[in-house]
Amino acid sequence: SVEIRVPFLDLELVKFAAHIPDKFKVRGGQTKWALKQALQHDIPAPILNRPKTGFGAPIRRWMRNELREFLSDMLSYDAVKRRGLFDPKFVQLLMKENDSGSRDAAYTLFSLLAVEIWCQKFLDS
Repeated sequence: SVEIRVPFLDLELVKFAAHIPDKFKVRGGQTKWALKQALQHDIPAPILNRPKTGFGAPIRRWMRNELREFLSDMLSYDAVKRRGLFDPKFVQLLMKENDSGSRDAAYTLFSLLAVEIWCQKFLDS
């Protein structure tokens, strides 16, 4: 996952926050109460009080463009066959169908790519 918390990981800020009494952290069921109170004059209420939202990485575009050559190398027929975890014919079919647009296999291919990278880093070395 992608985390956007760098300012909140500052050691001095973490030490300070550890000493804030719980009654200021959660109040009336609202979490991060003290933080929201501190920022209420600088950040509009609709932004400050909105629910958490995910951050989507452009995986579909990566699988068809920026990472396509890398994907082909890492998940080539021979590489997948050598690893022995997945059916190399099916992986090739997924890549072909993803490229043509007849199947959206981007997230599956991304997962297969992640498994192969993990295997190379932790099993092959």
